[in-house]
Amino acid sequence: DKDNLEKQKRTRRIVENLPFYLRSPFMVENDNLFNKVDALKKRMAEYAFVDGLQKQESLFDTMKKEMKHAQVNTLEKVDLVFFPVVASGHYYLLCINFMKGSLELIDNRLLDNNISFVQKYKNHPRTLLRAFATFYATFHSTKNKNMFEEICNFKTKTLKMKWRSNDNYDDCGVYLLKHMETYHGEKDIEWENGLQLNNVDQMKKLRVEYCGKIMSHKENKEHHSMQIKARKWAKEHPN
Repeated sequence: DKDNLEKQKRTRRIVENLPFYLRSPFMVENDNLFNKVDALKKRMAEYAFVDGLQKQESLFDTMKKEMKHAQVNTLEKVDLVFFPVVASGHYYLLCINFMKGSLELIDNRLLDNNISFVQKYKNHPRTLLRAFATFYATFHSTKNKNMFEEICNFKTKTLKMKWRSNDNYDDCGVYLLKHMETYHGEKDIEWENGLQLNNVDQMKKLRVEYCGKIMSHKENKEHHSMQIKARKWAKEHPN
């Protein structure tokens, strides 16, 4: 009837006009991070998340795609598998280390006082490990039938790097990138990557370095247009 039609129209109109960033599970979960973000940056967030929303790829499909892109045909000879994690606005790294038979948690921050491991990380590490074990067993269905249980039994270990600190609340994403770039499975006390404790200037330099690499990388579909815009901006803002 007429009332139902009007309701359907109103509902449909609201859904269509809802910004993409509000439809994203990540953005909804972390909406508190964007309270003070201006309209332009929110539009950038919409653009960044729309592709993933449209494809809705499963975890396994995504992993297969990444392996194909990296020309990795089997996991049997892989030593380290990295999973960047974003939880409660904080970035850290989970590494499945086949050389040690462990799930390694790599976080630039220490546990706060009176906060337990489970309170901070919940069951995320073990859930991810089990999901990866399932993927491994599925991907190698004709081989290593016992690998599922073997991977599920990997012990969780927190790496205790000498540059860990609770004095930096802003650069966890930069630390994560540096950790992925430089960790090769060595002992945490032997891991040398140039990071220094609470070095603010070093973090600023790394931000610039990684930003430049990301924006100019050939895999970034926008890198040509970004280079053009950067050159134009430089001409308009000479030193």
